[in-house]
Amino acid sequence: MGCALLGRALLAVGRTAEARQHLDRAVGAAQALDAHWHESLALCWLAQVDRDTGHLTRGLSRAHRTLGLMSTDASEHRADTLVLLGTIHRRLGQPEEALDFHRRALAVTRTVRAKRPELEALVGLATAYNDLARTEPAMRCANLAYAIARRTGYRVLEGLALTCLAGIALATNDNGAAIRRGAEALAIHQRTGYRLGQADTHVILEHALRIAGRPDESREHRQRALDCYRAVGAHDEDNEHDRHDQQ
Repeated sequence: MGCALLGRALLAVGRTAEARQHLDRAVGAAQALDAHWHESLALCWLAQVDRDTGHLTRGLSRAHRTLGLMSTDASEHRADTLVLLGTIHRRLGQPEEALDFHRRALAVTRTVRAKRPELEALVGLATAYNDLARTEPAMRCANLAYAIARRTGYRVLEGLALTCLAGIALATNDNGAAIRRGAEALAIHQRTGYRLGQADTHVILEHALRIAGRPDESREHRQRALDCYRAVGAHDEDNEHDRHDQQ
């Protein structure tokens, strides 16, 4: 279990290559011991590495294997895995499937009263609704996630909710709000060190500033986004179109 926990800690700070090595070892050790719970934890975290680095098909397979290894009882681990499946389906351009997994995750979190995955599910719902141009439920979920994150001190998720709100503003042609929310989100992501949040926010700001007629600032955010994605080993193996198209 030590390898799995170390891998999870490395993943949290964006050291994905090292995280993958430790989690691969943890999965092998758990399989040798026939320890399904430990295997499911390590597999779930490996699937997160896959998602964050662009190996979406492999991540989807591992996340489904994770569900198969655990009991059907409500648990925070089950909620985490359902959220993970939702985010992968969204990255694959399947927002309806993403909505289904995030709704299921939200139901589990409210049974076990797990706040962090509840917030992640709300942000996931908001982004999927935004992909479907369903602005009202997208705003409702994003604003609720933002309010709860601020109240409970989940700074990474506060930043993600703001990034989501910036993406919704951009999609609805509220360019001023997109720039304002994006700047607020970026400041939080930089303080928390969450590189993927920084990258996705830079992409939104790139587009918003280009529309605002500020090309030099737009290009700067594009470069910073690329730098952040490279820092976590992200690439487009499974999904070659711009990640902004899935904001």
